[in-house]
Amino acid sequence: MEYLNLGKNGPKVSRLGLGTMMMGWRMDLEESIEVLATARADGITFVDSSGSYARGGCQTILGSALGALKARDDFILATKVGGRSSDQDPPEFTGLSEFNIVRQCNLSLSQLKVDYIDVLQLHVPSDYVPIEEQLLALDKLRSAGKIR
Repeated sequence: MEYLNLGKNGPKVSRLGLGTMMMGWRMDLEESIEVLATARADGITFVDSSGSYARGGCQTILGSALGALKARDDFILATKVGGRSSDQDPPEFTGLSEFNIVRQCNLSLSQLKVDYIDVLQLHVPSDYVPIEEQLLALDKLRSAGKIR
């Protein structure tokens, strides 16, 4: 496996990453554990998810799989905020407002059963939330130790 720095000063990650979108939709916990274990054995260190995948089911299964394998420290864990985390979400529960970025990050931490997220990505561009508001939310989360 080839490894490279994530950004200028970021951690080393595998050139290939594991996308987890099908966990919770097409893959159950047992299959997800097998896929995650195989990825680890093959040297994959970057795992990507989102609170919108399977409306949180992806992160719930991924968190359980990480726990079952005692593998949290083996991966750089990335997730996304901004999409729909539930089909019942009111409008303020989607998008990239400071409120929703923080809310969805906290939801992801809970679903993934982790203390921090290595890479928090903004899933959907926003034409109506000022970039300063989005950056403020990310800075607050980083200062609180919830994202790296």
